[in-house]
Amino acid sequence: MARPRIVSDAQIDAAARSVFLEHGHGAPVAMVAAKLGVSHAALLQRAGSKDNLLMRALSLGTSFGPRSRDEPPPGTTTVATVVARLRAGPPQLARASALAALLLELHGLLATILPGLIVLRARGLPTGLAPDAEAPTVLLRRNLAQWLGRTGVMTHKRATVIAEALLGAIEARCFNAHVGGDAFITGEHPAFVEALVNGLVPELGRARRKTTTSKRQDS
Repeated sequence: MARPRIVSDAQIDAAARSVFLEHGHGAPVAMVAAKLGVSHAALLQRAGSKDNLLMRALSLGTSFGPRSRDEPPPGTTTVATVVARLRAGPPQLARASALAALLLELHGLLATILPGLIVLRARGLPTGLAPDAEAPTVLLRRNLAQWLGRTGVMTHKRATVIAEALLGAIEARCFNAHVGGDAFITGEHPAFVEALVNGLVPELGRARRKTTTSKRQDS
């Protein structure tokens, strides 16, 4: 008798993510099992339930969970790592460039997590963080607003509005790419975020120019 196939948690997550992102939360568990080459019963025994399978596969990049399987490989960009960078605050110089780098990182993160969050939300499931915690996008927006406020070149109200505008533009771009593919977005990611910074946060560029002028006058 053939031995049952052994699959890893990572293989299960990858197969489930592929199936549910392509076919939605209504896709049967049997479809995931077939992709893995295991039985429906064996997969459910590992996952516990279809909702558990959805949660573990589609919460990629959002989890702060204590379990070892929730800990991403070193260097992986997650909501937690981006929040940590935002909470570190802006640098004294080159803040426009620093913001562009943060937004580029956010673009990559949201392109990864938004498709999964859409499916989880449609299923009525939590979005990967603790049930009573802020949604990932809300958490990111709040911390981005605080980062902007700490630059000292705008009011708290403006920082909040600009953070929403920046993240909203990136979220919309990632959503369009998910729904319609690359044909729905134009331009390179760095050029896109640079245009956002120059257009929505001109204060950072002006502050840099003032600092440069002041240094020249002092020398």
